[in-house]
Amino acid sequence: MIITLVGRRIDEKGKSPPIFPSDNIGRVKEKIREVFIRLNASTLICSGACGADLLDLEVAGEFGIHSTMVLPFEKEEFKRQSVEDRAGGWAEIFDKVYNELDES
Repeated sequence: MIITLVGRRIDEKGKSPPIFPSDNIGRVKEKIREVFIRLNASTLICSGACGADLLDLEVAGEFGIHSTMVLPFEKEEFKRQSVEDRAGGWAEIFDKVYNELDES
């Protein structure tokens, strides 16, 4: 099954009301794992923003699911605008996932 994702970015610190607080990262990753297993995911297509996009790409990597990251503009500008602007080490996750995808 091909999975496409339009993700939710992690909340900015102090966002009220919270939509995707960083406290939910572990729970969201577990739900992603459950969905990938239930749907027998073979391919993931999504962007690479901090939050659900990168979590899905990480989990897909754990399962060896073929993944494609689609960015709306140049990688470094996307990373600056959609990854590095939130706390939590997202830039490192983005670089790791991006480099692994580039190698496959």
